[in-house]
Amino acid sequence: MKKILLFLCLLYSTITIAQKEAGEIIIQTIGSKFQFVKAQTGVPVNRQLWDEADPFINGFSRVFLKDKFSFVNNEGKLVNPLDFDDARDFSYKIAAVQKNGKWGFINGSGKMIFPFKYDIVFDFEDSVSVAYENKKWWLISNTGEQIKLLDISVCFGFKNGAAKVIKDDYEGVLYSNGNIILNKSKKNNSRLIPNHPNSNVINSVCPPNINFENGNFSNWLCYTGRVDSVGNTNVITMIPATPVAPVNNRHTIVPRATPSLIDFYGLFPTNPPDGSNFAVKLGNTNVGAQAERILYTIRVPVNDTNFSIKYDYAVVFQNPNHTLWEQPRFNAKVLDSATNTYITCASFEYVSTSGLPGFQVSTVRSSVLFKPWSSVFVSMRGSAGRTLYLEFTTADCVPRAHWGYAYIDVQSVCDQAIEMQYNCTYPNITTFTGPPGFQTYKWWNQNYSTLIGTGQTITLNPGPIVNTIYWLEMTPFVNFGCKDTLMVKITGILNAQFDMSDTTGCAPKTLTFYNRNLPSTTTTWNFGDGNFGTGDTVTHTYLLPGTYIVQMNVTVPSGCNGTATQTVIIKPIPDVLQPPGQTLCNGAATNTIAFTGAVSGTTYSWTNNNLSIGLAASGSGNIPSFTAINITNAPITATITVTPSASGCIGL
Repeated sequence: MKKILLFLCLLYSTITIAQKEAGEIIIQTIGSKFQFVKAQTGVPVNRQLWDEADPFINGFSRVFLKDKFSFVNNEGKLVNPLDFDDARDFSYKIAAVQKNGKWGFINGSGKMIFPFKYDIVFDFEDSVSVAYENKKWWLISNTGEQIKLLDISVCFGFKNGAAKVIKDDYEGVLYSNGNIILNKSKKNNSRLIPNHPNSNVINSVCPPNINFENGNFSNWLCYTGRVDSVGNTNVITMIPATPVAPVNNRHTIVPRATPSLIDFYGLFPTNPPDGSNFAVKLGNTNVGAQAERILYTIRVPVNDTNFSIKYDYAVVFQNPNHTLWEQPRFNAKVLDSATNTYITCASFEYVSTSGLPGFQVSTVRSSVLFKPWSSVFVSMRGSAGRTLYLEFTTADCVPRAHWGYAYIDVQSVCDQAIEMQYNCTYPNITTFTGPPGFQTYKWWNQNYSTLIGTGQTITLNPGPIVNTIYWLEMTPFVNFGCKDTLMVKITGILNAQFDMSDTTGCAPKTLTFYNRNLPSTTTTWNFGDGNFGTGDTVTHTYLLPGTYIVQMNVTVPSGCNGTATQTVIIKPIPDVLQPPGQTLCNGAATNTIAFTGAVSGTTYSWTNNNLSIGLAASGSGNIPSFTAINITNAPITATITVTPSASGCIGL
């Protein structure tokens, strides 16, 4: 008799889950399905079986059936038809629900409080929250009112009456009354310029479109499938087994945007961190036990003994707390065709669970985990001539109600992975930033005799001179990448500048030139007229009119050198030749007096020096000549003056 009672107790414990918060209603499991029953009698509230039924929170249980969501109240009744693509638990008497990719809110009676129009919504922790629509942030109330348009770039949701925000790289706080206070100091978010030369992979051949820079999936194979479990094993099956054309919203090219778009759950930029123009979003927030894969075939050049690849990835998925083999996941693998085995350090799997290295809990939705952009380096030294397969896979949860997706950007293997900010001028402060995603970073000098620093970013003041070589040793998190070492060679181009005492003048003209890059090691000048000079301050006289390009070459103590040029315009002075005095004989009607040697386009004025003759006292014109009319026999002369012309030069 005791054995029978024991068996009945064990059986009942495997099919019943009590949820005291719902009062008289509990959730009972029937095989793989769920049913609501009365707590006291165990009698089902109705015959409805659910694919999933969450614990009661604030009086409601989120239910899932045939890829749609709704809620059951504490009487076991649906509050809204089963037609939501996603739904979140009730908070402050309303719940966020999604349809066709947009979010809205309903109340406990199923009435729409906000229509389906938002890209991002936060659960209400108070009577106000924030929502994101068409790249704009709004302060909203739980009564359905858009209170205020917020002048911010990103919001991370309210907690204890305040929300962290960012506006134009300034961090600040948003309060529930809509007031925003920004920090006075700017967030350190400067963009570093990648230092491409002298990478450990610089001589490798770049596989075509491995970095998606064609803006499409050329040279990539796309697959779709489903996820299931066999016993305690997660099984991802591609259906069909052969490649398919890219599927909308499952294989998605993500172009770079300015400013960057943000992920709706992780709130990190969707622009890839290496500056490339395109990335891929693999998977989506649709449910239904979907799986997606992309694959690239890499043929390592026969003569390349130092082949490496780098890819950046970001992962977002829900954590439904299923058994481990049923959870959403993301796989990244490199298969060596020669051995038909995966390269261990470059092949890993992220399964949605707490405690994942580098993952954070979303402030948008606490059931979502995300890992912002991180890097993996795969050293393929010794793989010359082999064929390798680079493979990425995303998969939803096995019970169908939870999703996962990832962003992927494979960096061109010709690119340098270390970012360097090098100041050529004194003091030449230098900042190095290694690729993200590793557990430890060690920076060494050229012969590994001195540890320069540790951490992903180091700053040296003063910095090294040009052509100095450093090595970065990177150790990944356990089982999440390959250990690798990268070389960086200091290169720098000086932004050379100089000043001039003037930029124009009339020949002959003496100018002074000043080097602004001080202190300098050497400074040389080419004045553009065949003459040269040295020194930080030099003078030079231009004897002939013309346009001259002045070039300065300067080297500073850091070893950087630079070139600067400016244009000097030396203008001519009009050269007017006065004719000798002339006598007009009686009876001669006219006589023309001409002036030669003038510059075309200038303006002239003249004055008669003998007013007793029939010549006007003065005149002007653009032609250096005039006509005199004889009245009596008398010598006449006239003086021509060249007035300031466009050249600004005056001649007589």
